Amino acid sequence: MASPYFSICIPTHNRAQYFPELVASVLSQDFTDWELIIVDNASDLQTRSLLCSLPKDVRIRIVLEEKFASMSNNFNRCIPLCNGQIFMLLTDKDCLAAGALRILHDFFQNNNCDFAYFNYCAYDEQGRLIFSKKNGPFYFASQKTWGSAEFLAHCKKHALMLTTIGLNVALRLGFMRSNRLQYGDHFRNDVFLFLEAAQKASRVCFLPSSLVKLRSISSYSYKREPDVLRRVQEDYKQLHELLLLPFDEAIFFAWLDEEDGLLCATNFPARLILFLSSCRFILKDARLLEVKMHQALFFVQKYVLAKFQKEPTS
Repeated sequence: MASPYFSICIPTHNRAQYFPELVASVLSQDFTDWELIIVDNASDLQTRSLLCSLPKDVRIRIVLEEKFASMSNNFNRCIPLCNGQIFMLLTDKDCLAAGALRILHDFFQNNNCDFAYFNYCAYDEQGRLIFSKKNGPFYFASQKTWGSAEFLAHCKKHALMLTTIGLNVALRLGFMRSNRLQYGDHFRNDVFLFLEAAQKASRVCFLPSSLVKLRSISSYSYKREPDVLRRVQEDYKQLHELLLLPFDEAIFFAWLDEEDGLLCATNFPARLILFLSSCRFILKDARLLEVKMHQALFFVQKYVLAKFQKEPTS
């Protein structure tokens, strides 16, 4: 059998309730030359039962791993299983937009790029639109193309915005394998893979279409992170080092909504909420921001990772 054009990979662990919608979003695509690979990371019996009840299709493969692995290692389990030309990784709570694969196929056919990233929308657990990317340093109204050096120079100018790119990416599988690209052990492992790909690519492209529907859920993995602020800061320090940018240890990081309001969701660790709630911050344009506790869902792609300096005390 000929190799499929797309290899769509779904690593998962104990989160099966969204699979019917996710799989349906792939099955309903008007471009049908794909394989769907679901890699289960030692989930419970309920999850595995639901996986086994998914629609039967020769293009869908379910791999049941008995040994639990870290998130990054489970992501990496997907790569050698792929037989397609273009690699995409979705999380187990998201889905493809209608017509996404047709748009991506035509884009790759018309553009000799090693990988492309694209726009996305975010929805809450009830399926209501909560966020759509606005035009900005990494998200444009029309297609953009860079050489590797040009794109990395762009990343240096907008290092904070670089962290909004992650799972909204499609890569040529041959390019990934020839450069041994894998997900590293980072808090935002998708961002680091993207940056490593950018360093090794001949051509990087942006596609303005919203091709992925990301879901904001209250059980997102940040709920299980005891040191989220420290890990985010470590990641951002490493991004500075990779981009050869200076890093100030006195600066720490948090998430902003589109109105520049800092959001502390209920699923943040309690001590982090208390810490943030006791501080005042100043933005680069000197606007003062009071941190308030919001009853809001936390969704990392919804908010822009922003740099704050603690307000000097007199």
